[in-house]
Amino acid sequence: MTEQGALMLDTIGHRLQSFVPAFSWSLPEMTGAEAFATVLNAAGEKMAAHGFGPRDVFAMRLALEEALVNAARHGNKVDPAETVSPVWEVGDDLSEHIRIVWTRAGSAVRVFWTVTRGRVRVSVEDEGAGFDPGPVRNPTAPENVERSGGRGLLLMRHYMTRVVHLPPGNCVVMFMERPASTAGAGGGPLPAPRPRT
Repeated sequence: MTEQGALMLDTIGHRLQSFVPAFSWSLPEMTGAEAFATVLNAAGEKMAAHGFGPRDVFAMRLALEEALVNAARHGNKVDPAETVSPVWEVGDDLSEHIRIVWTRAGSAVRVFWTVTRGRVRVSVEDEGAGFDPGPVRNPTAPENVERSGGRGLLLMRHYMTRVVHLPPGNCVVMFMERPASTAGAGGGPLPAPRPRT
């Protein structure tokens, strides 16, 4: 199997797993922004528990927040400040998923993540028509510096190992991977020097 084929199986499997919860529970109503913060905190805590350091957690939070806001605003055309009804779900493999449903609009954003010592995989899926990231202009090109748009995608691609948009473009899957030699190193501050004897 080619590397591209393996990647597609990995990302599609990730997407399908998000719809098979082993158990779930509803959270109290809150704003979309509060639900996003809940997701960001939970993913960050899980990363820290698996040895990812502060820089890695910061990078994931930044990329994930951008994906969440894009899914709400551009995909579902809803305001993140509006009231939502989140449902937390956990899979058989202890992967976690949260479905954020906008009360007024009835549309949902689904977030699914798994974390191991060397890898984070997160997907954000909305109910919109999707979009093609190919034509997004490079925001760092001189002719685009003052244009709005495209910076979030640049940010996600910069901080993550891989970013894949699944057809029809309403699901983004992001990966953060560390080589086996650095897994557990945490990407955080360097350890204090050993005292000389």
